[in-house]
Amino acid sequence: MKTLAPHNFDDGSFCLQFHHIALWAQSVNADKIPGLLPSIAVLVAFRGAGASISDIMDHLGTAAQHVLFGELAIDILHPFEHNKLYHVKTQIMSSERKVGRKSGDFDRVKLSYSISDSDKTQKTAVVTQTWIVARPQEADLAA
Repeated sequence: MKTLAPHNFDDGSFCLQFHHIALWAQSVNADKIPGLLPSIAVLVAFRGAGASISDIMDHLGTAAQHVLFGELAIDILHPFEHNKLYHVKTQIMSSERKVGRKSGDFDRVKLSYSISDSDKTQKTAVVTQTWIVARPQEADLAA
């Protein structure tokens, strides 16, 4: 079984403004719910990551058509606040090669976006995402 070593991408940051909160609530059809939705962590993670989804795919040596986004877990450790700068550490935690009976070779990749305050003293949330990356054989690519 082939595995890929954990990898840390460049750190990034994102300032969560009030309009981000309003647009996020509207986009997930929750604009009538008061306060910050826990899922705002996904917006902060993806916007503040030091690596884009494309950068991560490049690191994994794959193209978008071979990636399925799987599970998404959100662990909120402290409440988010608007007008606050958040630091985001993006990491591939693990990558494991598997073989499906029908699907062939694929990698199960687990990513982590660790969100903390700007001086990195308090972790606010962790967003964990699983990707399934198809690894088609050379003959399949030629077809």
